Amino acid sequence: ARMAPRLAAARAAVFLVVGAATHWSRESPSTRALWERSRLRPLGSDEDLLEPPVAGIAETLEERSFHGTTTVALCFEGGIACAVDSRASMGSYVGSSRTEKVIPFSPHVLGTMAGSAADCSHFIRLVSAHAKLHELETGERLTAVGAATILASLLRRQHKGLGLSVGTMIMGIHRTQPYLCYVDSDGSRLKGNLFAVGSGSPFAYSVLDAHYRPDMTAEEALDLVERAVTTAATRDAFSGGIINVYLVDRASGLWSRVKRFDSSLPPDLDDDRSRPDAGSAPPDLPRPSADPSPDSGD
Repeated sequence: ARMAPRLAAARAAVFLVVGAATHWSRESPSTRALWERSRLRPLGSDEDLLEPPVAGIAETLEERSFHGTTTVALCFEGGIACAVDSRASMGSYVGSSRTEKVIPFSPHVLGTMAGSAADCSHFIRLVSAHAKLHELETGERLTAVGAATILASLLRRQHKGLGLSVGTMIMGIHRTQPYLCYVDSDGSRLKGNLFAVGSGSPFAYSVLDAHYRPDMTAEEALDLVERAVTTAATRDAFSGGIINVYLVDRASGLWSRVKRFDSSLPPDLDDDRSRPDAGSAPPDLPRPSADPSPDSGD
């Protein structure tokens, strides 16, 4: 009992000495930077949630992000038609001409990516893992609505200062109806009948707005999304490369790739591209005669 006050006084003296030494070392200009670098913070603290882990990471990611693309999708009575290009750019430099911008969540749900290739691929693959786990746990496949909800939730939980760039379209058949949704970097969801995302979207929208009809056939819908992306690839320097055309069938609920061609090649030089009117003369101009008369040179 007699030692208790002495122990308390000794403990207080030790705390004062340690606190003074700590304060002196932190106030010293030569040791302040070292202290800040070595300081440990609890995982998940409020300071970690409010600030990015590394100063300037948003600017660094923005400089390294892939920007420039055109992805198009629309709903029609028979399902959903989708077309994407494959060019990925970093500023004025074309980083890749063979980027796969359609990443499947499952055999029934399809996703496209625009913005940063790394960000979109990362989050789409996370949702794909959730879809597989959902199917294993419940015995039911994840719907397009569920995939869009999970992706939006994952994006809303991220640091606001990381400078993420995600523009993803999610499509599938939900309760026998075509479902098309756009999810952005902030976790916002927007449902619609047609979307064009990327730097070439203004040119793609000009084609879609002029020719889109909800009662289109599958052939008309596939041709429309193909023309929209091809037009954007012609006008937008950051779009182009290989054009992939996909169809989500309403009857079976499955998606499939129906066409793949190089937009830089003429139709008659691309074996993968099939156009029934390729090489035909314009309807308002007569086709040149194959056997001209002797006096036609005059």
